[in-house]
Amino acid sequence: MLNSSVDIYGTSSPYCVCFYRHYSLGDDNVCKPCHYSCQVCKAGDRSGCIICNTTSLRHFEATTASCPCNDGYYDNNVTEECQVCNTACTLCTTGLPNSCTACSPLHYLLLSKTTCYTTCPDFFYNYQVDFTCKACS
Repeated sequence: MLNSSVDIYGTSSPYCVCFYRHYSLGDDNVCKPCHYSCQVCKAGDRSGCIICNTTSLRHFEATTASCPCNDGYYDNNVTEECQVCNTACTLCTTGLPNSCTACSPLHYLLLSKTTCYTTCPDFFYNYQVDFTCKACS
């Protein structure tokens, strides 16, 4: 039987305490890596972040226990880093100009193309209320 350990919160546990960025399933006493966005994750839950990796442009989202990229950045799953969105986007899914989900000030989002424009394209008008491009009727 293992000796009792104390985790980072001062809670006594009969299991080994894992280093940062690792968690234990408990019964096998093997430390496994957390999701790359987590600095600390919940025991038994690779993706259940408790503390985010603060050097990676992320913030903690309590409702999902996750660490998404800050506004203006997207999660590059290949490099495991937050990378900057296209300058017209405040939220995006990649760095391409056609991956915007929200636009920078004074830009209008055309939802069907996920693209931000300073002036909406032909057959659309600049809708000032929510800064989207609306189809002309």
